[in-house]
Amino acid sequence: MATQYQAKMVKSNFIPKVALKGHYKFIEENLSLLDPKWYVGVGVKWNVFDGNQSRLKRKKIQLESAKYREQIEDAHEMVALGISKAEISYESSLLNTKIVQKEIDLANENYDMVNTQYKNNLASINDVLDALNDVEKANFKLQESYFKERRAVADLLHAKGILNY
Repeated sequence: MATQYQAKMVKSNFIPKVALKGHYKFIEENLSLLDPKWYVGVGVKWNVFDGNQSRLKRKKIQLESAKYREQIEDAHEMVALGISKAEISYESSLLNTKIVQKEIDLANENYDMVNTQYKNNLASINDVLDALNDVEKANFKLQESYFKERRAVADLLHAKGILNY
């Protein structure tokens, strides 16, 4: 808006400008009350030809206005891209959490199977410990997944402007 007003201001250089000044003065010496001093001045300024400076300034202002509009549009696009990236990140973190939960179920089933084999003397204690270690790793992975999910929610809220850091 400022550049549009600036362009209007430059356009107004072609309009003639008139200035009028008047002055009425009393000097109390020498009986000047009977003969006051009047001063009147009139001035006119009109830029008929200024070497195309007004046109060049107006063109420059129009280009600046277009540049600012492009910057605003780019900023809006970047905000929209940030929001869509945050939404996709959040969705992928939800899917990752589901995958890790399936891994936990698989690790628990594997542990139950190895533990049953150990009770029947078909597997060694090392196999049971390895299966238990896999269960603990999967549980830790689930906690990491929850953390990433919460981080994605915070990033999404920040991208939408709801949450400020």
